[in-house]
Amino acid sequence: MGGLVKFLKYTFVTLFTLILVFALARAWWLRPKVWLEPISGGHAYDSPVDLTTFPGEPDKMIVTQKYGKIFWFDKSDPTPNLMLDISERVYAGGEEGLLSIAIDPENTNTAYIYYCLEKPFRNRLSRVKIREDRTLDIETEEILITFEKPKTGHNAGDLQFGPDGYLWASFGEAGMYSKRMVERLESSVLGTIIRIDVRNPSADKGYSIPADNPKFDDPKVRPEVYARGFRNPWRWNFIDDKTLLVGDVGRNDWEELNISKGGEHFGWPIMEGFDCVPPENNVDCNKKGLTEPMISFSHDVLRSVIGGVIYRGEKLPWLKGKVIFADYLRGVMAVPLEKRGIVTKKWDSDLTFLHPKLPMKFGPNKGRTILPVDFFLGADNEVYITAISGGVYQMSPISFWQSIRGFLYMLTSFR
Repeated sequence: MGGLVKFLKYTFVTLFTLILVFALARAWWLRPKVWLEPISGGHAYDSPVDLTTFPGEPDKMIVTQKYGKIFWFDKSDPTPNLMLDISERVYAGGEEGLLSIAIDPENTNTAYIYYCLEKPFRNRLSRVKIREDRTLDIETEEILITFEKPKTGHNAGDLQFGPDGYLWASFGEAGMYSKRMVERLESSVLGTIIRIDVRNPSADKGYSIPADNPKFDDPKVRPEVYARGFRNPWRWNFIDDKTLLVGDVGRNDWEELNISKGGEHFGWPIMEGFDCVPPENNVDCNKKGLTEPMISFSHDVLRSVIGGVIYRGEKLPWLKGKVIFADYLRGVMAVPLEKRGIVTKKWDSDLTFLHPKLPMKFGPNKGRTILPVDFFLGADNEVYITAISGGVYQMSPISFWQSIRGFLYMLTSFR
């Protein structure tokens, strides 16, 4: 009997120690290391998905809402001003919606929008004129690219003007996972990032194609394509004039951060992460001509990658040069730009968890759940984050004692 009691006591102490170590490690990993300061005042947006600014006016922020509206506000006066309402036109079920806007920095009376429609399911990239009062005149819409989809999902949706003056856009593969998917994607814009010249339309369409596009002379690939082989490159940003940092949302096992210098095929649907996808698309696991990701995160670490940007600001010098990105379901993170390979553990030495999605009981975003969907690098080189849960934030320093307080809070929070 004494032996049994001793065994039970030992077992209890061991289990208690393991649970305590796990709780401490979890709380330390999840503790906030930056603040996300709200910049939209008391105004909560309805499912915001994209943030940008007016060219040359870095304090005038433009917020795109998934359900079909676009607003702008000034950081000194966060009262929202309606720019566009096409909520009756946009299909916003699931991942669909009005997904982004880009204003031409040379022709500031012209904007480009990307949104989803139904019956049939299709996506549209359009050019629209901007009135003097900063509203968009949808009656001037000129459709540049439209494509039908077999079903919903995987739209990608990032529009940006590059330093080269061209319009860049990302498109998902539209959920087209099937045995014939490889051949269907090869000659389409699905699963790609494109680069087009919207200032010099051709005779047959509202844009022309830069002659230095990497696939300009490839008869098998659309000449608009800059990089391909993505599943859902929802958000991406420039590292330099022609180098992109692309977050690609995975399927079963892996999330990716990719670096594109142009012309790459990043593997989907033949590869996911560094692995071959099951045999229906790649019987022999042939990786010839495919580019492996910069980093592949297992689903033990990330579930839906968002981002990211290279931090170049002054407020958080310890993050300078690092990749700031997020997991939609877990929060904001950072890794060194030099990081390569596979990350399978949350406490990887190079992975820094910056802010959890869980709401804090103190601090500038007290009580708010953060579900990050977009990163924007401002003219001040600071990082701005949009959360579909309603907020628009600037990443800011946190004091040591507030971070410790956050650790103690996370220690008692198991949501």
